[in-house]
Amino acid sequence: MTEKLKDPADLHVLLVGLGHYPGLQGAEAPGCLGDLMTWFELLVNQGLPDDRLWIAASIPAPPEGRELFDRTWVDIRHVHGLTSGDRRDGQGTLESLRATIDAFVASLPRKSRALVVWAGHGWTAADGSLHLATASSRWEDGSVCGAHYALADTMPWDELVQRLAARPRSTELAIVLDSCFAASGAAHRSIAGGGDHRGQAPRVRKRDVVLMASQGAQQARQVTMQGRSLGAFSWALTSVLSRWGSAQGGWAITPEELVTRAGALLFSLGITQMPAFDGALEALRRPFLGGRGRVAPAQDLPGIEIDPDTTGRVYDVKVGTTTTLMVATTATNSQGAVAPKRLYWEQLPTGDDFTLSPSSASPPTSLPSGSVLYEDDPWASGSPPGSVGDGGWEIRVAGSLVGWMYVSSSGKLAFARTGSGVDFNSGSFTWKKPLTIPTGGPYWTAACPPK
Repeated sequence: MTEKLKDPADLHVLLVGLGHYPGLQGAEAPGCLGDLMTWFELLVNQGLPDDRLWIAASIPAPPEGRELFDRTWVDIRHVHGLTSGDRRDGQGTLESLRATIDAFVASLPRKSRALVVWAGHGWTAADGSLHLATASSRWEDGSVCGAHYALADTMPWDELVQRLAARPRSTELAIVLDSCFAASGAAHRSIAGGGDHRGQAPRVRKRDVVLMASQGAQQARQVTMQGRSLGAFSWALTSVLSRWGSAQGGWAITPEELVTRAGALLFSLGITQMPAFDGALEALRRPFLGGRGRVAPAQDLPGIEIDPDTTGRVYDVKVGTTTTLMVATTATNSQGAVAPKRLYWEQLPTGDDFTLSPSSASPPTSLPSGSVLYEDDPWASGSPPGSVGDGGWEIRVAGSLVGWMYVSSSGKLAFARTGSGVDFNSGSFTWKKPLTIPTGGPYWTAACPPK
């Protein structure tokens, strides 16, 4: 049985924003300070006492750093006194970060919640392991660009988790990594590995989760929002969390859905990075950091069952060597003769395997006879049938089974997907008769009526 927290508001936070890298030419990252301040404002505005907040930062050199400091931090008087030690580390070197992390961990009481946000450069070693750059990082060969690609004075992912593992066993932990290559090498950055604390992979704790800005081969992008440069992932996460409860009482959203919604925001803006999450299944499907209340369904995710992007999208439907078109429109935009909030199929396959992929073709200027039109239906938490006798399609994206599509007895085009939030905009549809959908879930469903 899961042990209840003594104080549901007992959240302790360490924010790391490293924008200054004097040993790495051209590596200044002012957006990481924007991340730090965005998280700071979210947490304080949602009721987190400032004595629960630890900060580590490295500030870019003048004039950029001075201007950024004055413009962004002027009204946060606590941060003006950044010095090494205590709860404020203004250096961001490997040595000072180790001391800050250890002091933060030592301060954590039993039965508390801990959130660690790390915004800074990420680097992958030759063995694929993730290393987090610090203000004292430098190329080991002494060159400007690191001809041998060996970076010194980094914080390896494994070291970070080992240091955080010294906290009380009853302390629940969530880590947010807003860095490039955040999901590098699952065996190296995962907190879901086995082993013990004697130089092996860190031991998993059932309630721990890690949220990552990008896949192992992807960069973490920066955006400018309301005049502030910050990481796209931190912006998306804080935008979602600002609508789902509070730091004081807990967020009524699961880590799985949090990353799903953040990813949908990034996708809607055309930002090419794919966030990831890791942890025990139980932890990913319970409220983030022990939040209370109902976990919100995914019905207001941007897009519909077949994703229309921000203006509507045309798809190629390929059955063998034959290609027809499918069009998905947004709630406000038409595509050719296809009205808003519609799914148009030039010819809906019947009993065939097919693939769906974005097309360069133009939308139809008229709707020919034989075409099929459906009205979109928002995703909602639901229970699909265990079996569809008339058949339907299994949907796979990148080889993984993510959902099902079938025509219901009432003629609706029905969809079901797992809780991962994957839309079916580039998938392989395999016909099965009967179609079997495993029991369990949770599932999100939609049933699009014919028009």
